[in-house]
Amino acid sequence: MAVTLTLGYHLQFLQRKVVEGANVDAEPRFDQNLTLESGTVVNEQDLLWYDIGRTLAASASENLDLAGSLSDPFGDTITMAKLKGIYIHNKNTTAGDVLQFGNNAAHVPLFSAVTTSFDIGPGATFFWLDPSLAGVTVTAGTGDIISLAETGAANTLTFDIAIWGTSA
Repeated sequence: MAVTLTLGYHLQFLQRKVVEGANVDAEPRFDQNLTLESGTVVNEQDLLWYDIGRTLAASASENLDLAGSLSDPFGDTITMAKLKGIYIHNKNTTAGDVLQFGNNAAHVPLFSAVTTSFDIGPGATFFWLDPSLAGVTVTAGTGDIISLAETGAANTLTFDIAIWGTSA
């Protein structure tokens, strides 16, 4: 099965300061266009799991196991050897509706410590990409979990998630 990712973003800022009565502008610009082809080496991935409009009830949590418990859209079981990228977008807009990512002893080692987590607030997006050959190693049983928790304790949380990597 072939999996191709096309990624592009454009960030352009205008920062202005008045100096001696005249506008002085700084206009940094960041552009990235990248295509990851299907495969298992640099700038490639061959596995994808995603869910659009996934939900977690108030105070609920879940563990996504990248080594054998997720299925792709065609029903095939995914067993990742390397994680190459993750995208999570919290679709809620109510203050306090926070999606926590991480904080699990068996999580995929994206963070420096097992108790480390990242809070994705209302309307916020978490995006991480490592297209290198190394990626992040997924180790069945000890480093294969993506942990998610709804920490707002009031509302069901809706989010989009995509996880991609390689089988070798």
